[in-house]
Amino acid sequence: MKKIVYYFIVAVLFILLSFSPYILLISSGFSLILIGASNHKDNGELFSFSLIVFTMALIVYVLSIPNFLVSSDDFTSYYNNFVNMNHGDVGIAFDEFGLEFGLPLINYFLTFVIDGNYPYIFKFWHSLLNISMLIFLLIYVSSKKKLNKKEMLLLFSFVFILYKLPQQLHLMRQGYASYFVLFALFSEKKSSRCLFLLIGSLFHLSTVVIFPFLWLMFKVESLKSVFKYSFAFLLMSFVFFSISKMGLFFNVPLLSKFNFILGYLGSDEHIDRTVSEVLKALLYFYPLIFLSIYYRWKNKTTTNESCFILVSLSFLLAFSMFPGLGMRVYMPIFSIFLGYYYFSLIKNQPVAVKLSCLAFLFLMLNVNWVFNSELFYYQYPMYSLEPFYYLDVWQEEKDLICRECLPYFYEIDNKYK
Repeated sequence: MKKIVYYFIVAVLFILLSFSPYILLISSGFSLILIGASNHKDNGELFSFSLIVFTMALIVYVLSIPNFLVSSDDFTSYYNNFVNMNHGDVGIAFDEFGLEFGLPLINYFLTFVIDGNYPYIFKFWHSLLNISMLIFLLIYVSSKKKLNKKEMLLLFSFVFILYKLPQQLHLMRQGYASYFVLFALFSEKKSSRCLFLLIGSLFHLSTVVIFPFLWLMFKVESLKSVFKYSFAFLLMSFVFFSISKMGLFFNVPLLSKFNFILGYLGSDEHIDRTVSEVLKALLYFYPLIFLSIYYRWKNKTTTNESCFILVSLSFLLAFSMFPGLGMRVYMPIFSIFLGYYYFSLIKNQPVAVKLSCLAFLFLMLNVNWVFNSELFYYQYPMYSLEPFYYLDVWQEEKDLICRECLPYFYEIDNKYK
């Protein structure tokens, strides 16, 4: 009887993957939530199966987002780097990002896997690699935090529900570097931290600038320290703003990346857009802030995670007018590991609280992404009567893309919505 039920479930999932991967994403997402939030110890195999199905649906979902529409799409440069590899210009491709040769190295190995210039197959393999790195990271953190099996499944649920794979692929070099920043944050040995930071720097040199910020805030243990850091962030924000008004720029190699940010401070349009992005991103922080304050009032104690959440809020608000600074510094948390902080605050609560929190976050994300953005399911619809209808788009072939030729702005009209 169990085999019959198993084969029936597999058949249903296969049908959903064929005709409606979006329904599969929702159903497998809620399956992760139900299993991860339950108190049963023997759900490992079922959870693993649900996670595999969820990641398959997530990849189909992510590949529905178009590329090469606007010049600000960094994915264009990453794909061109891969195409140069395919054309045999390996030296040019490796020199493109200077010391940051981590991504070209991955692209070089992908030329042995992808036979041709297929941007969405290229995107597919990078999606798989990102998800694999996330799983290794979660296993690593679980071992360092000595989580039991139930806690580990709950951690996986929260992190995967809030995982922003599109952002990881949009800023691919910093996306890969972000995993190694997180590995370093949870490492106990200095040698391990240095190794992870070295590897992260091969993808993006900002690793050695971002890590100290997060490391200092990661160690905040009291509300008094939160206030001290908040004042320091306001002061630093004022200093950076003053430097930009004086027209000064950094000539030091690592700090020269700040020149990009300082150069945009004279543009009201960029500042308005940056502030708007930060405020939207903080929507995912507000429940954490509420929970931190509530448990502080209820338990009369303050955890490291609660302090980190509060000091993060002050940092993001203090630097909200600086294009790219706040969001890029917090990319490891926002894109990858925000779920860890929900897990830290919720793990000891009743099953009903865990289920409610996970379901609310999952629904909020999907309503926001699917119904408030024209980008998602732009390449193909959420469902079709034709089996595996999305594979034709994946097999689209493109040669080198002239990024400078792409428009700065593109009016997106999604015909499937």
